[in-house]
Amino acid sequence: MSTPAASPWAPLPWQIASWRDKSPVVLLTGSAGGGKSRLAAEKVHGYCLKYPGATGLMMRKTRQ
Repeated sequence: MSTPAASPWAPLPWQIASWRDKSPVVLLTGSAGGGKSRLAAEKVHGYCLKYPGATGLMMRKTRQ
């Protein structure tokens, strides 16, 4: 028996093009709270579901 998703994801209008982008590297920029991290997490998750055994990497730049 599978567990339902914690919160279903529906892309915001600006996220659709990035979600469909098939480039090997996708750079998301913008102000806080825009949905970049969620988009990145969903994109990596989708990739890993499509390619079992794949490894995904998400990086975040922080200010010191």
